[in-house]
Amino acid sequence: FCFLFYLKEIEPKINLITNSRKILENGQELDIYLPEYKLAIEFNGKYWHSSLHKDSKYHLKKSKLAQEKGIRLIHIWEYEWDNIKQREKIIYLIKTALGKIENRIYARKCIIKQISNKEAKILNNKVHLQNHRGAQITYGLFYNNELVQLMSFNKHPKYEWEIIRGCPGSNVVVIGGVSKLFKHFIKEHNPNKIFSYCDFNKFNGISYEKLGMKFIGYTGPDMKWLLKNFEVVNRNPNKHKELKSNSIAQLYGAGSK
Repeated sequence: FCFLFYLKEIEPKINLITNSRKILENGQELDIYLPEYKLAIEFNGKYWHSSLHKDSKYHLKKSKLAQEKGIRLIHIWEYEWDNIKQREKIIYLIKTALGKIENRIYARKCIIKQISNKEAKILNNKVHLQNHRGAQITYGLFYNNELVQLMSFNKHPKYEWEIIRGCPGSNVVVIGGVSKLFKHFIKEHNPNKIFSYCDFNKFNGISYEKLGMKFIGYTGPDMKWLLKNFEVVNRNPNKHKELKSNSIAQLYGAGSK
């Protein structure tokens, strides 16, 4: 109910279907479906959607089924929504998916600069769902001296280069921004291959495909631990035994493309 309230605030007249089993081929339920946008939203409780009740590939299979119907499925986990900072990022994500970001500018009106990790960190931590990650190279788009979008790259042992962060500005959409940053990197570094992950819990990878990138596979489910105190923590190979002994279940997401 709390999430539906926010959704109605974003678009009061939005046409939404709730708790439908008629959309996906196998009759699985979709919490929210927005037919005009071909967008579905699942709100996953950390107990009922844990490994106590769902198998490890449940969310991945559901995302694939939606994708086969041309539907982008966004999974929102209870622990994400309970985190105020993550909630703000998710609301921004939904607004962007619905085209409700009013401040729109064109990439051709922006200039490109290489920026430091320190500069990138501010924007990444404010907007990106996975926060900042240090990069070897980051290019930023600036509009009236304000950083409005960035793209970060690191060397990759197999694919030469990896896009590790792509981040829009706060409350702004740069039309053509992703393409402009990508082309600038290619012009400057002339790479043979560029690789990236797309978080399949939230995105469908279409923006990468529009750049000319090719889908090569799925990672399989991502995993987090649900501890005995109901805290959710990331997997950590160095603390595997400790986390396993202190947990009651695992949370498996849709992984990445």
